[in-house]
Amino acid sequence: MHFMHSLQLACAIAAVAALLPAVAAADDRAVCDRLGSPRDAAIQACSRILAAGGLDARETASTLVSRGLHYWRNDREKALADINAAIELKPDLARAWWARGYFNQSMHDLRKDPELRARIIADFSKAIELDPSDVEIYYHRAGIYSNYEQDHDRAIADYTKMLELAPTHRAARHARANSYGRKGDFERQLADLSELVRLYPGRDSLIDRGMFYLARLDYDHAVADLIEARKLDPHHPSPLSGLAVAATARGDYPQALALYEQAIKQAPHLTWLYRNRAETYLNMGEHDKALDDVQRSLAVFRRDASALNQRGRIYEAMGRKQDAIADFRAALALDQGAKANADSRAGLQRLGAEP
Repeated sequence: MHFMHSLQLACAIAAVAALLPAVAAADDRAVCDRLGSPRDAAIQACSRILAAGGLDARETASTLVSRGLHYWRNDREKALADINAAIELKPDLARAWWARGYFNQSMHDLRKDPELRARIIADFSKAIELDPSDVEIYYHRAGIYSNYEQDHDRAIADYTKMLELAPTHRAARHARANSYGRKGDFERQLADLSELVRLYPGRDSLIDRGMFYLARLDYDHAVADLIEARKLDPHHPSPLSGLAVAATARGDYPQALALYEQAIKQAPHLTWLYRNRAETYLNMGEHDKALDDVQRSLAVFRRDASALNQRGRIYEAMGRKQDAIADFRAALALDQGAKANADSRAGLQRLGAEP
């Protein structure tokens, strides 16, 4: 079987040689290996290198990986063929295992395919075994653990390893903070968010920590961070929306509506602003206005479980029981995460309806 695979690989490279000049241009290696190169030029450069011959197994495999990454933009079948050929030719090439894991991670809906997730994790793990210093491979594997396996401990371990290798890696610290939050370890989540504020004292870090405080009902700290973020960027809608949420929680509905008005004026295309304002209207008992706002969001994103749950709660408050049940069931059928599903089930339970 191994002989047949090797023969197929040799034939594939020979086919390329028959179609292209046998002499590679002087800059082909740079063009082939640079991910930002124009796609067609990069594929041709990689193919000329392969056709010219004179490469050892590692150089051939590395060139196949580079070409696969360029193929990935438009021809995923050829991309995977190159990556698989590289793995067969040089099984100790970490970049090839990473590329195959990444390709499969990007190509498929992983939510309902645990076997594929296991294969992707295995590919990433093999890449890490071969090159434990490559920070980004940990990031991809942690994403599978956190987003699909709900294995937050393993995700946190990967993010922690990234931070050992690159202590100022912003995405790793932010992702670890999110994983701590999903696990319910809010003290460590806050520690990571505060470290981000220290390392990157800008608008985004302040918004993230402000929203954390908001979710924890710590309105004083939330307002302080969001006001600072707003000073840094008066036109960004998130601080305005967060301040509006805090105002709603305090019962200051006129202030909340005024803040939403400013945010929507600055970013009328952001449907979540209308959904947030709908919550204020719902708290005020202005059910028709709340319904209008959430309908605007659903007109753009019809398959949004959170918006359907929100509309279900509005219908429930309006006494429209059957409409509410229909929305909670529709949201549950979308299966868009544990929180959305829990909200749907809670709504159905309140109304005495089966899922």
